[in-house]
Amino acid sequence: MAQALEADQGERLYRLLDERSRHALISIHADRRAAAEIVRTRYPEDARAEALAELGDGAQAESPDALFARRCDRACRDDLMESVGAPVEQHREGEVLVVKTSRDRELRFYRQREGQWWGFVWRTEALDHERDVASRDLRQIERNAEIFQRREALE
Repeated sequence: MAQALEADQGERLYRLLDERSRHALISIHADRRAAAEIVRTRYPEDARAEALAELGDGAQAESPDALFARRCDRACRDDLMESVGAPVEQHREGEVLVVKTSRDRELRFYRQREGQWWGFVWRTEALDHERDVASRDLRQIERNAEIFQRREALE
């Protein structure tokens, strides 16, 4: 983690995220990109710009790791870097390992399904919620596109 932060490589840091956050980012990115494609190809031209803007950065990023790098910008990475240090104590909170570092900060880690390593916890709940919203939005955009197409067929 320290090496990715020192190198200022957000995409590399993404691979160290706990799988719950990574999977949420993957879903957000996929749903937002799919929604953007529907808007670009099936929405009326006068409705596209606003609809695309509402999709946010998930539709603009080239990949889930690029989305993470956008969201965990320099200030975010600097904050994480301030937390990294030698572990001085640790305890469990359910499935999460809380590590207090020599910098008097806490880092949280979640054991990955494979069980071989721990990913660092980053905005898991917020990303989980956003994944649900992106999924619902995609379904609504698909319905809207159908309505636009029916309306156009009637005209």
